[in-house]
Amino acid sequence: MRRCVALWMIVLTVGCGASKKEAPPPPVKIVEPKPPQPDYFVHVVEWRGQTLGEIARWYTGKYDNWKKLARPVNPDLERCCVSLQVGRKVSIPRELVVRMEPMPKPQLKTRPAKPLVKAEPPAAPLGEAPSEEPPPEKPLGEAPSEEPPPAMPLGEAPSEAPPPPAPLSEAPSASSGPASGEVTFKGPTWQVVDAIAYPADDDTVEVALSSKPLNRKEFAKDGKVDTFDVMKHRMTTDASTLTLRIPPDGQLNCIDYSTDGGGGSSCGSAQSEGFRLGKRSDAAVSGSLAFADGSDKVNVRFDVPITRVVKRAGSPLPAGGGDPGKAVLATFAANLTGDFEKIKAVHPPEKLKQMEAALTDAQEKKMMLEFIKDTTPSKAKIVGGTVDGDAALVDFTGKSEGKTVKGTAEVQRIDGKWYVDSISTKE
Repeated sequence: MRRCVALWMIVLTVGCGASKKEAPPPPVKIVEPKPPQPDYFVHVVEWRGQTLGEIARWYTGKYDNWKKLARPVNPDLERCCVSLQVGRKVSIPRELVVRMEPMPKPQLKTRPAKPLVKAEPPAAPLGEAPSEEPPPEKPLGEAPSEEPPPAMPLGEAPSEAPPPPAPLSEAPSASSGPASGEVTFKGPTWQVVDAIAYPADDDTVEVALSSKPLNRKEFAKDGKVDTFDVMKHRMTTDASTLTLRIPPDGQLNCIDYSTDGGGGSSCGSAQSEGFRLGKRSDAAVSGSLAFADGSDKVNVRFDVPITRVVKRAGSPLPAGGGDPGKAVLATFAANLTGDFEKIKAVHPPEKLKQMEAALTDAQEKKMMLEFIKDTTPSKAKIVGGTVDGDAALVDFTGKSEGKTVKGTAEVQRIDGKWYVDSISTKE
């Protein structure tokens, strides 16, 4: 009996031990890392006539960068010069962006209204005879006393023909200003009325010819003249421009153009062979360009100083920048928080509308706020500037990506309050 009980206990113990199993570990979830998302700056088309090429030139500094904004960045965009639909968004890779200031809106063309009815001379007072009576009518059939001169026979030149254009080798007269000539290039024909020359990269000098007077006071805001000034001039005045890029060897390789029909760069033998350099020094440049290539015809001359530094208008700001300087520091402080509500509080109403229109998507809004934060200098100090009425230029220094940067902020006074309009920096 004891043996049976002992045997039963052994069996029970073994059985219990055999039935106890350890639970298997939970399955490991494999989470695939998400590929890094590209960082974009988003431009919203706000008026008709904007093209991918002009957007690339404004935000990246190079017209040819439109190719980098087409597929696959913006899958439905394939061409540089097609007018984009109002409201569409254009993504620009962050590494290409050199400025965030919104594209200025072109000035609308205005034409003087024609009178609907020919103005009549005032009537004489009642009862008073007019001072000059109209001449009596001629009897029917009688010829007038003074006959009009006979019409010029076809093909015969008038007695006083207009003077022929001056040869290209001749310098423009003093009355023609720094440049003169006529341009028909990728669009309508226009006359050159003004020009400016300035240094560019690799010791190249750029000569910008314009159909409208250049606003040198506007150019002086950052103390220098560059391609962006010419672009902004085109956009704000609706002027046609032709820019000649002259390298150190004096050979014209390419020209930039911008007209109602679009804009871009053109390089070819026609303009190279038609270019004549008169002089080039550190102080001035002169020459001419004349060629005909299909419907394109250019015949221009220029003799202009090379503008390296432009004196600002206005009076110096007080130490610390005064109220304009405070507006700059307040804007920087708000941008560095990454808080959209704080950023909105320091922006003017018009720019605030642009921001809100561009930031309708939550992901785009997050990326934009990060971009603003990353491109805003920290530890900023106001080091100078000028004020001219309701406009001020505030110079500052600060830190960006561990490097010391210098910059200038354009500040506008709107309804008694100062707002930052744009910021440019350089190391």
